Amino acid sequence: GLGRRNRHAVMAVRLRKEARYDEAVKVYRGAIAAVYDSYGKSYMGEMKLPQAARSWQESLAWDPAYVQAKFSLGQVAALEERFADAVALFRGALAGAPAEARQEISSSLDKAQANIRRMKELPAVEAKLDSGESGAEFLCDAGNIYWNLGRTRVAESLYRRALVRAPRYARAWSNMGSALVEQKRYPEAVRAYERALDIDSGYGDAMLNLASVLAGMGKVRQAETWIERALEA
Repeated sequence: GLGRRNRHAVMAVRLRKEARYDEAVKVYRGAIAAVYDSYGKSYMGEMKLPQAARSWQESLAWDPAYVQAKFSLGQVAALEERFADAVALFRGALAGAPAEARQEISSSLDKAQANIRRMKELPAVEAKLDSGESGAEFLCDAGNIYWNLGRTRVAESLYRRALVRAPRYARAWSNMGSALVEQKRYPEAVRAYERALDIDSGYGDAMLNLASVLAGMGKVRQAETWIERALEA
């Protein structure tokens, strides 16, 4: 944001003094793109997706090579379940990304591609759910599809349905904990992970997820205890 704009401004002034006008214009355009990028981040923080998207589109209008704007627009597209658009934007961002940013962009690209496949699976999943013939394992797997698509409340409801059929299903308890974390319902998530561990005391993923939530709640010693247990499991 501000730091980048200041650097652009200083560089542009220097280039103008050296009569390198074309380069100065390019730098000025980059500075304006950075302003719109900062607007987009502010809107995104408030989950105002249309305003964020417009800001990043303006950023790209000023600097078509602005990697962060392409990546951020891809994130908006993914949140809106426009996964094909997200894939195209992530690929565009990846093409010009510096080495330190490539892993995050690649991870988002892989997730968007996986979600395209999940969307194709949804009609069959929903038909089976509507039939009422689904067992606990299927309900848990269906919940995972919705969780990956960002529909965490639907995922939670499916995990709860799985637990009605199999109350001691540790995976469903742990996955429900993750759905609750995404909804920022941290105390409930802690209880869900603890229930999973009551059933399966060696469940490493549940231990690590519980540790992460506890650390975020400021309960660092409890988090460290669960990390140690996970390493011993």
